[in-house]
Amino acid sequence: YAHARYNLDNTLVMQVELEKAGDEFEVVIQIEPDSTLALYNLGVLRMRQERLAEASSWLERAVASDPEFEDARRHLETVQRALENSDP
Repeated sequence: YAHARYNLDNTLVMQVELEKAGDEFEVVIQIEPDSTLALYNLGVLRMRQERLAEASSWLERAVASDPEFEDARRHLETVQRALENSDP
């Protein structure tokens, strides 16, 4: 069930239905709290929406779930730099 929802999430992102996709990723995370790909994709989605604090939180969880996930690490570093640069 979670796998099917995950596939739906990716389709929704491709269709640029970002809010709906975010809601669906959150459902997957409720079902599978350590779903690295759902955590990562929600982080990237929030990054695309410029919701950087949320993106950072989701990406931190993705990295914690799979420390070897280089894309998650790279996106987390990008978000953290952006957050540091946005502080007055």
